[in-house]
Amino acid sequence: MPRRAFTLIELLVVIGIIALLVALLLPTLGRAKSAALFLGCQTNMRSIGQAVRTFALDNNGRKPPAAYRLDRGKWISQAAGPNTRMDNRPFGLGVLVDQDYLVFEALQDHGRNMALDREIDLEKWRTSRTSGSSYLYFYRNFRETTDITDPLRGFPKGDPTSIYTLDHAADMHQHALVSDVNLDDAVGYTGAFEGGVPWVSHPEEGRSNFLFLDGSVGTADNNNMVIAGSADDKQRARNLQVWFDAAHRLYDGR
Repeated sequence: MPRRAFTLIELLVVIGIIALLVALLLPTLGRAKSAALFLGCQTNMRSIGQAVRTFALDNNGRKPPAAYRLDRGKWISQAAGPNTRMDNRPFGLGVLVDQDYLVFEALQDHGRNMALDREIDLEKWRTSRTSGSSYLYFYRNFRETTDITDPLRGFPKGDPTSIYTLDHAADMHQHALVSDVNLDDAVGYTGAFEGGVPWVSHPEEGRSNFLFLDGSVGTADNNNMVIAGSADDKQRARNLQVWFDAAHRLYDGR
């Protein structure tokens, strides 16, 4: 019996059906990939949480210090930041990497919007005196006051590492520890210290992740958790405090 070949019309129909199926499946595959990256960020945070608790057990309950003492005796510390090395000294979550509690890759958010930052962060960690990460680390706890206009509330003089412990933060109901923070365009840094590029947490999912003191991870809508930038130092501090309060309330409101 002679074989019957496909006609041109039949081939075009088959190709059209395949193209239609691909068009239908691609958005689903893209959403699945975004969801996987979002969950990967949460996995990073749980690793960070375990490392923080292990560090605290070995260091009288203290948080990894985002502080250091200058030769002339003055202490330099931050309320929060993505910094992992400052003035060629391990800083914040970078202390965990330097002391082998954590691998640096756990400080890199694998979201597609952070691809360039990941490369810069890793290179700077290896070669630079100053480096950053994908995550914002909350270090200094504010004292209990309703006066959010006080830009320096809760910042003690002297050695800050003795007061900033996991227990101190919990006693003050300040449970937020780490965030893949969502910054507005006016904030002049990202995890890689490259100005002019907004740092947006998981835009495909529209969500931000937060690690809490007890090691649990929560999420919030990006639109509700944006740190507003300001050219004025005091106003920037107030904006940061308001954002901190909202992040801490996420723990109580879950």
